Amino acid sequence: MDRAFPAAIILVVTALVIAAMWWAWRGRVRRSAALRGSEPTSVATEQRLAVDGLYVATTERDKPLERLAIAGLAFRGKAVIAAHEDALVVMVRGEEPVVMPAGSIRRVGVATWAIDRVVERDGLLFVTWAAGSRDTDSYFRILDLAARERLIAEVERMIAASDAASREVED
Repeated sequence: MDRAFPAAIILVVTALVIAAMWWAWRGRVRRSAALRGSEPTSVATEQRLAVDGLYVATTERDKPLERLAIAGLAFRGKAVIAAHEDALVVMVRGEEPVVMPAGSIRRVGVATWAIDRVVERDGLLFVTWAAGSRDTDSYFRILDLAARERLIAEVERMIAASDAASREVED
């Protein structure tokens, strides 16, 4: 009997912690519901490059410690990042593909940390893009450095082409 009471307290506290975590995740998903990439059917061009890597996280641009639960990018996992002429497509294993149209991509570069993941200097690739109304940073871990450099070059090409097209429209 004298062990049952502490065991019951531990079970109740554990259940409350798990319920609080579930409640917090639901709130995060609800707050991120409006943020998303384009539909996968919107990619009208052939794939130029595909790179295997790990998807790490997506955060709001000005809140680097606040994980976003964007559909297709809510959980970290193995991923294929594919560069097309007009978009970057992220396919995290077990999730729906996320399309980052070229016009929504703001910049690309390297980073050392993202939320709770710290790696060697410049060990992460980040892509800043507009998901709905907010600028976000998506982080990837690509171990093949040559492939990472080719992907960065492709994304920079997309950004330049998109900027040139928007300048033509303005003129």
